[in-house]
Amino acid sequence: MINNKNKFKVLVFLSLFAFNTYADNIKSSDICSKATVIAREAIKTGDNYDKYLAIEGLFFREPSIDTSVLFEAINTDTPFLARAAIASILSINNIRHSNKLFELAYQDEVIADYVIDGLQRFTTSNSDVYIKWYLSQQPNHRQAVRALKAIAISSNQSLGQYIKDNYKQFTDKKLVELYALYALNKLNISFPMLAQKVLELSNDNDVYIKEMAAVIFADLDAEHVNKRLRELSIDDDPRVSVTALISLTRHDIDSFGSKLSDILMENKLPDSEIAAGGFKRLSSSQVFSLIDKMDLNKIAIGVVIRMVESTASLKGGDARKIYQWALKQKNEDLLIQTLFAITTRRQENEVQLLEHFLQNKPTNIKNVASWGVLVSGC
Repeated sequence: MINNKNKFKVLVFLSLFAFNTYADNIKSSDICSKATVIAREAIKTGDNYDKYLAIEGLFFREPSIDTSVLFEAINTDTPFLARAAIASILSINNIRHSNKLFELAYQDEVIADYVIDGLQRFTTSNSDVYIKWYLSQQPNHRQAVRALKAIAISSNQSLGQYIKDNYKQFTDKKLVELYALYALNKLNISFPMLAQKVLELSNDNDVYIKEMAAVIFADLDAEHVNKRLRELSIDDDPRVSVTALISLTRHDIDSFGSKLSDILMENKLPDSEIAAGGFKRLSSSQVFSLIDKMDLNKIAIGVVIRMVESTASLKGGDARKIYQWALKQKNEDLLIQTLFAITTRRQENEVQLLEHFLQNKPTNIKNVASWGVLVSGC
């Protein structure tokens, strides 16, 4: 059975989006009924992680369900459980629950960090006040980066304007400044000389700074940007070189896609896993066209897990080839990761793959599948 630490990583770190909208009539009432029965049993007899998922899933059908166990789990003595419970609360995206969570965070700096970590992966409709408060507490540079990551996925224009209005606050550390620029770019906030600032920062010798610059360049398709990306793509550190190649592929898959595929097929660490993780920065059509040409049987399972994780953040396209292959493998981490990715994407033709896992499967697998069915539109 998957151990608690790995389960936590899947529960909290895979899902890149909160489930804030409902798919329309994806499943029959019979499938929803099966999922509901499994979820209710998980609340009674499942481990803590399965209970949290069950409550989260049932909330979408029964908003009056008791969620107190989630808040009771927010204890700094048990950080994995606390973070998983916070992920479920944020995923539910209910203003009353979010405000109750933020009140706990205002009173405890460790919990405040847990919440800002969760907001890097889940968006809530009322997180802007909390994020601004967090940034007002004079966070260190690592904490500031966490908050800026949360802003980047928030789709909240007021938070982007907050960065623009307080830009000098983020310029003491080059990496923090890059994340500020990243968030501004993601939120489409007009900012003079953004590309030029990233270009200048990319000349730093620090690996993480060059890597982040290469990430931002994925959204800045211009000849002078691509020239710098080509230079970064031959950097000695794969965090930089592979990340730069991903951004080049985003700009021109015909010229660079085959090289990216070769890195994946080489099963060389960390290069192959960095490439797989970078799929999330390509378009869905680019990713699935690359996957269609690959023999997944020749790629290391760890690399495929990262590929599946990345597909969860892609909108549209058809991921069934990699999902159907993954669901047939005898690797529990890959199986659970795939169930989560299917649920996150909520594509009707993919969600149908969950039904098979509601019966005659280990309990923990059924629990994840039932959660997926429930949050996908019952």
